Amino acid sequence: MTTHSITTAPQILIIIVTWNKKQYVLELLASVATLDYPVDTLELLVVDNASSDGTTEAIAAAYPDVKLLCNQENLGGTGGFNTGLQWAFEQPPERYQYLWLLDNDVLVHRRALAELVALLEAKPDVAVAGSTMMQLDYPSRINEMGAFIDRNTGLLILHRHLETIPAWQGHSAQA
Repeated sequence: MTTHSITTAPQILIIIVTWNKKQYVLELLASVATLDYPVDTLELLVVDNASSDGTTEAIAAAYPDVKLLCNQENLGGTGGFNTGLQWAFEQPPERYQYLWLLDNDVLVHRRALAELVALLEAKPDVAVAGSTMMQLDYPSRINEMGAFIDRNTGLLILHRHLETIPAWQGHSAQA
């Protein structure tokens, strides 16, 4: 992670949920370590859903600064994120300006967090931002690219498994 400090950079809590994916989560944490974002503004919280493959021990050994919360049973992704969110909301309200939720089987681009924060800081009316997710085995294919709720119908519209980026805010591009 970048070692320089930007005094105005928002504090971020990165919440990762895992279950029996030791190698994946270690690779994710290694990619988080390359983020182009001030390290002194980041905290990492890994919620483990009762892994039996040595995940928590490996994280504690390789990343001693990562906070680990261990569920007594596998609560699934949503349940794990709820555990992490509950912990985050129990902290003083000024502690974190943003929360970044990550699945254990992703790798992050070094500029991903900086771009998300820049968008949220520039548009205070935006409450949630998400990353474009590319398939690891097919890096030119978009696995998921955001979603929005149609105000007229209430439908959640997802952009998944795309070969091209849809026209969005006047921009269109090939993946």
